[in-house]
Amino acid sequence: MSANRQFLHDSCESVQVLQEDFWDEALVGYVEKTNFGPVACYDWDKLVAAAMKVFDGDAQTAFDHLDFNVERSLGSKESPVILHRPPACQAEA
Repeated sequence: MSANRQFLHDSCESVQVLQEDFWDEALVGYVEKTNFGPVACYDWDKLVAAAMKVFDGDAQTAFDHLDFNVERSLGSKESPVILHRPPACQAEA
């Protein structure tokens, strides 16, 4: 279990995370959803970087995978959320 996943496990009773371990490098913590509770939070830019590694730098395949297998799977209230940073903040991440 990665340190990021362990943090969530220790901090929250039951938080849904993306299934594959390679996404853990994009896991930045958790956020509180109003009237629900904590959910995992992933950084979009880090998800892209992880996908690019998995798909050997093939940007189109990485984006297709993120669109079809990640973003479309996040429809329930228990689902993780994705943090999209403004361009000025991307260099700081």
